[in-house]
Amino acid sequence: MPQRGEGPRRNPRLLGPLTAFLAGWLAVLGGAAPPLVAAQPIAVPAGATAQTTTPPPPESPAAPQDSGVAPQGATAPPPDTGTPPPPDATQPPEQKPMEPHDGVSAGMTAAKLLIVDVREVFRSPEHWHAAEWALFGTEVAAIVGVGAVDESLQRDVRRPKSTFADNLAKDFRTFGNYGSFEVLGGFYLGGLLAHDKRAQETTLDGLFASGIAGGLISPLLKVVIGRNRPNANQGAYNFHPFSLKVSFPSGEATQAFAVASVISTQYPNPWVELLSYTTAAITAWGRVRENGHWVSDTLAGALIGFHVGRTVVHINNRLRARVGFAPLIGPGGRHGAAMTASF
Repeated sequence: MPQRGEGPRRNPRLLGPLTAFLAGWLAVLGGAAPPLVAAQPIAVPAGATAQTTTPPPPESPAAPQDSGVAPQGATAPPPDTGTPPPPDATQPPEQKPMEPHDGVSAGMTAAKLLIVDVREVFRSPEHWHAAEWALFGTEVAAIVGVGAVDESLQRDVRRPKSTFADNLAKDFRTFGNYGSFEVLGGFYLGGLLAHDKRAQETTLDGLFASGIAGGLISPLLKVVIGRNRPNANQGAYNFHPFSLKVSFPSGEATQAFAVASVISTQYPNPWVELLSYTTAAITAWGRVRENGHWVSDTLAGALIGFHVGRTVVHINNRLRARVGFAPLIGPGGRHGAAMTASF
């Protein structure tokens, strides 16, 4: 019989099986609950309270701690100093493709380009073939043939009395001197405003062609040939080489056709060519109308300006068509090449 003040006694023989039964039942109901380990029955002396001890849950495997020592056979990472690592000397630096050259002066100064143009124009006969020499011979024969009838052609051009013709000759003469530079200046200004490189190239080529044809070739021939002007009333065949008789060839015709040839070559359009060459032809005709030149003078000047203008444009366009190559190194060590071209 229990004494007063004592609780009911627990039977240690029933405690073990009962605990195992409850643990199994909870495992069935929960599905994921860890099984409970039955406590072993402990003999409890009389007057003491029986206690059961529940084991602690299984511990998960602890993550390996960094001891600061690299495992054997492994390479320790470099310490983080806060500064980027130096570039690998074995890897060549990545190179950018070459920038295309300036489209106006072919990647050089204007003075250097002018020297190149002068040299190439004067050396162009070295590269002529049979067709070019045949054309040159035909043009020389045409100048000589026209020169044979210069006096009669002069009378025919000046005979009609027309105020309109006189004013036309006077007005168009400007395109044989400063008027042509105004036209080239308009091309350059328009090219700047419209960001048009070809218009700016036309200005530069026109200036160079004018300087070579009208500033070098034509004055040289004038001094060497020494022909009298028609207003000197000495006839069409009065020549004094290396003198101040400077009728052949016509400087205005040379200048007008040089600029017209440059514009027509840069803008190969029938309407552009018609307008350019018509203006130049009226300029040359006006010099005969004003009795300042013979017809053969203007024909020679027109041919010089025409060929020099076209030659300068072709030379400079070849120089502007630069092609640049540069190696490239892409991601993952891939190699390649880049090409840049300016036309």
